[in-house]
Amino acid sequence: MPSAAVRLLGRALITSALLVYGSLGLACETDRIDDRFRVAWVYDGDTIRLEDGRKIRLVGINTPETGRGKRPAQAGAEQAAQRLRQIIDAHDGQIAVRFGEDRYDRYDRMLAHLYTPEGKSIGATLIREGHAAAITVPPNAWNADCYYSAEDTARKQKRGIWKTGTLGPSLSKELSRESRGFHIVRGRVIRVGHSRSATWLNLEGDVALRISEADKFYFPETDWDNMKDQVIEARGWIYTHKDQLRIKIRHPRTLRILNQTDSPLDDTGTTTNE
Repeated sequence: MPSAAVRLLGRALITSALLVYGSLGLACETDRIDDRFRVAWVYDGDTIRLEDGRKIRLVGINTPETGRGKRPAQAGAEQAAQRLRQIIDAHDGQIAVRFGEDRYDRYDRMLAHLYTPEGKSIGATLIREGHAAAITVPPNAWNADCYYSAEDTARKQKRGIWKTGTLGPSLSKELSRESRGFHIVRGRVIRVGHSRSATWLNLEGDVALRISEADKFYFPETDWDNMKDQVIEARGWIYTHKDQLRIKIRHPRTLRILNQTDSPLDDTGTTTNE
């Protein structure tokens, strides 16, 4: 029978090993597994097709866009897709999933967090290695803090997309009028406006952030009128309306206030709910 000291030492070594293993990628662990599937095809870094033909869009991450038609691929798109294929192929195509609260998007794709069969977060791995940015689209906000923490690591070490600046951050006043798709944008709020359906934060360069009244309950502590003159970072998909660039802001994690004394492109700041 091992002595008490030996047993304590053994427990300490196991705990230490688990902490080291966690630092290497076993983060953003799941509280449950809802189903298991075999993957037939990887479209890009955040979309796959299963053997039964259904598609899954990974929750919590966004990777550079692959080329379609006349639109060229973004830098890092193929690397993200290749890394996802590598992870899935290493497990013979098998994945485990945890579904989002919203199970389907408007394209009828299933929305889920992906894991290896043994429970390692695939999304967190892609983010941490610099292949993806974190994104939160409510109500699918589970594990958001962990994903953004993984992104912070990649940004500080300038891995992948953070070295190339593929998804930003870009200065709002320097965005092209043809800008589309997912962007991380930084700029000073020059005007705060309110309508019956939304609050608007207008940034330098005629970029408007729209916060719907329906999403306001996600921001219980945000003083919108106090946002004027703040330097902020926002993330989401750019669209245009009446020749104005717009981004829908739906969750506090997609908007953070930067320190006034920082350079506009310094990686510092706090989210609005911190």
